[in-house]
Amino acid sequence: MDNKNREAQFLNIPTMKHERQYGFMDATFVNCGWAIATWCFLTGGLTANLVDFKTAIIAAFAGNLIGVAIMLFAEITTTVKYGVDTYPTLVSFLGRNGMKILLIFFIVINIGWVAVLSAMFSNAVQNTFTAVTGQETGHVFYTVVAIIAVFITWFMVFKGLKTIQWLNRVVVPCLAFTMIVMIWAIFNKYGIDTVFSAEPLAPYDNETVNIVLAIELNVGAGLSWWASLGSLTRTTTTARGAMWANWIGVGTLEVIAVLLGTAAAYVIGGSDPTTWMIPLGGVTLGIIALVFVCIGNISSNAIVMYATCLGMKQYKFFANMSWLKVTAIYVTPVVILEFMPEVLYGNYQILLNGSGAFFSSLAAVQIVDFYLLRKEHFDLRSVYNATSGSGYYFWKGVNWGGLICVILGGVTYCLLLNPLTWEYSSMLTVFKSASIPAFAVAFILYFIYAKLILVPSRKGALDEYKTYYRAIQKKGY
Repeated sequence: MDNKNREAQFLNIPTMKHERQYGFMDATFVNCGWAIATWCFLTGGLTANLVDFKTAIIAAFAGNLIGVAIMLFAEITTTVKYGVDTYPTLVSFLGRNGMKILLIFFIVINIGWVAVLSAMFSNAVQNTFTAVTGQETGHVFYTVVAIIAVFITWFMVFKGLKTIQWLNRVVVPCLAFTMIVMIWAIFNKYGIDTVFSAEPLAPYDNETVNIVLAIELNVGAGLSWWASLGSLTRTTTTARGAMWANWIGVGTLEVIAVLLGTAAAYVIGGSDPTTWMIPLGGVTLGIIALVFVCIGNISSNAIVMYATCLGMKQYKFFANMSWLKVTAIYVTPVVILEFMPEVLYGNYQILLNGSGAFFSSLAAVQIVDFYLLRKEHFDLRSVYNATSGSGYYFWKGVNWGGLICVILGGVTYCLLLNPLTWEYSSMLTVFKSASIPAFAVAFILYFIYAKLILVPSRKGALDEYKTYYRAIQKKGY
């Protein structure tokens, strides 16, 4: 078996300690490279539409803190302790076939993320070309460059984790330097008072709603990492290293990038960094910054694509397919989307809101299952056993109650805040959130469902932890 396909097969064989490639420093570099990309600046621009800069600081930190904390608590112990990717962790509360049903949603969402960042790569190249030559480019130029970005990402994913690791060792310091320079340029050119006194660009009439929506945007941003987190943490040597690497990357540097996008939106009037970096930093500095942003987009895309292609290996159709073919199939719809830029830019906000709607309820069920019901025990034999002999077989491989709880949590979010239109219910001002009620509904419903249905019917091996811990005590561990 070639090395690339062997990495893909890691999904089916949990990583052992000696197989894990990321210590704390490399995990931090990769997480920072994952976090700092154009989507942060776009989130900042959307936040600027709703609130002033002082409120944006609170909304960005509070929202991201909530989203990242939920995500890490739900996933990090399982993925690091047992060396598994994100998707196998779903088997214990959805069943193997239930996980495959939900995996379709993740694949679609991640195709959207990769397409958006590739489009932003193209925009950066277009603006750089125009700044250097003085000539405008057209739709053909945009599409060709975006597709080139997709194939650069595909090549990195095909090469595997080592390539992503080394790229981020170079990219992250450059991105951090770029952010520092851009922050200095904003305050030097426009002044701190201008940024802090700026009014929201396109707020709703209700101030409470503006604040809630600004926080929700950033909760969604924090939760949006959920689907790809396990592909990184399972290759990290310690849980502590994985935890702090995530807090530094997606928990802190991402927020700084969001606030940079917010400040730039106030003073320049656009949320797309590919349009404001040259006006802000001048031609030379702006072009350098755009080059780093382009590379950052590729780095982020590589991690998302890598994690999703690993997930695709869960399906029988892809299980024995070569890594080359799996990744090639994945990039096909991404390439098609690059012919429709208006679809990508018009729906970025939907990707964030969709993450808040369903990842929050999914994480809630995962937390109930792993911490409250299974007492932090995860049976790997049952995860990888696709037969009726698996403890996680439920009903023909599907825990329908778990799926319904996740869906009802997402529906709760949608009733409070429509993720497609951003129309909101009057109850949003009462609960002051959409993602937290979604989390709470899924959390409570699944706990009740497990106690009333799963335990009496002896489905899901919920008492398995007792045997496990009894055996541990006997051996004197």
